[in-house]
Amino acid sequence: MLSDKQKQLAVLALLATATSASPAVAQVQEQAPEAISCNGVWTYTHEDKARGWPADVEITITGGTGTYVAHLGKHKARNSPCREKELPVTVSVCTAQDLAFAVDGDSLIEGCPRFRARMKRTGPDTAEGTIGRGQTVTMRRKP
Repeated sequence: MLSDKQKQLAVLALLATATSASPAVAQVQEQAPEAISCNGVWTYTHEDKARGWPADVEITITGGTGTYVAHLGKHKARNSPCREKELPVTVSVCTAQDLAFAVDGDSLIEGCPRFRARMKRTGPDTAEGTIGRGQTVTMRRKP
């Protein structure tokens, strides 16, 4: 059986070991990567294949959902029911390497875009990949 003095010494030895280990534990915690997020407003420009001119797009992501808005330049509002409309987006992948989402515009307005996109993250605020009709685009997250 250990005396009270031996128990105290054993506790002090354990505390000394824990204290000397804590800087290493703190260092590992500091080096842990921040949580990966795809939240924010992402933009890109692509060619409107139907009309042949550029279209600016904003995709706003919050968690697993978001909205897609196309600013279609020369389109007249009466010729494009999808112009400036918030169309639904579903995010399927959000990692440090990939961002994948689906735009399901035709679920809201018949004839609006429906496509799947898979982007490779090239940085925390940039991604490159293919959207509908095989176009390669570079997305940038607004600060």
